[in-house]
Amino acid sequence: MALNNVFATAPGGSQIPLVQLDQNFNAVGAMGITQCTATGTNSIVLTPFNNQPSVNNPPQNLQRFSFIAAGTSTGSVTVQIAGGGIFNLYLPGGAVQVGANGVALNSAYDIMFVSSLNNGAGGFVIISQTSGGLLVPRDYLAGLTLSNDSGNPNTVLDISQGVAVDDTQALAMTLTVAGYGKSTAAWAFGSGNGALDTGTIAANTWYHVFLIGQANGTVDALFSTSVSAPTMPNGFTFKRRLGSVKTNASAQLIPFTQFGDYFWWNSPTNDDISTVLTGATPINGTVNCPPGVQVLANWQAAAFNSSSNTSGNVRIYNPSFTDFVPTSTTGGPTLGFTDNASATTIVRLQASGWTLTNTSQQLRFESDATCSFALRVIGWLDTRGRFN
Repeated sequence: MALNNVFATAPGGSQIPLVQLDQNFNAVGAMGITQCTATGTNSIVLTPFNNQPSVNNPPQNLQRFSFIAAGTSTGSVTVQIAGGGIFNLYLPGGAVQVGANGVALNSAYDIMFVSSLNNGAGGFVIISQTSGGLLVPRDYLAGLTLSNDSGNPNTVLDISQGVAVDDTQALAMTLTVAGYGKSTAAWAFGSGNGALDTGTIAANTWYHVFLIGQANGTVDALFSTSVSAPTMPNGFTFKRRLGSVKTNASAQLIPFTQFGDYFWWNSPTNDDISTVLTGATPINGTVNCPPGVQVLANWQAAAFNSSSNTSGNVRIYNPSFTDFVPTSTTGGPTLGFTDNASATTIVRLQASGWTLTNTSQQLRFESDATCSFALRVIGWLDTRGRFN
């Protein structure tokens, strides 16, 4: 950004008009974030602090402002600064105007004026929001680790303290209670109560775990078979998926361990896939990973052929990838198998790796020769919306 005046070339030698100094200081100040006080809820009026630079009407493109909200919005939100024009306020990305509950009482906001928004009329876009004194970026998620409760591991899930931005990027939700326990009973507010959004807990079923919130900062947790549209309790508008859990044949929570985005079964199941692969005939197989989302499945696999002098290669890949017959020199086989010449001893070759599933819990397999093939998933990596 060029300053208004270059003193070295100013006329009059050292006699520089003070107005030129003011112009330069205002230009430098506009490069930072202008701090403001705020009034109003849906029609927010910002007033820069006394020691802040002056603000043009409209503001300079990409100029930023910060304020603490004076109320929670109940409808579409606009912003006016220093008696200037009134402009729409948009969620991160600039496509959707902030609406009801999009601005929360006592939350701090960093917003930017973008002249190209609203078909060139200009508007403000939320850059970040502060909740509980913590500034968080888009898709932020920290802590909120899931675990089977030590006292009631079959029916209660514990959630650690943490912060997550909701999936509309409108609110940072903070869970301050350590070991927040929610059971598989019907939802009721508070730790120690149920979390199921509808119905009763079912056997052999996946449930997605959400942190849910209100604009006033109230949070709780919810279990749902829906990955994107859980039935929200009254008063709760915001949500963020924290992970997914599964029940066994007795409708009990299967034990697992979470570390960051990684999840592992404490006792992996038997083979998810046990089949015979026919050469050059790819097939899909369903594995023991969360449905509705793509995850990196951590698998263990084995292949063998009992015929003498038979060897081959098995490829394990995402179903959306292009099919091709794997060989030892083309395509990089995931798993190779072989046998001795007399066929008196079967050689069962094993491997492990990571492969991206589709949203139907599937992986795809192809071999260049007939073989017996088995695969099980021992865990998965789930980014939980952090890169949306």
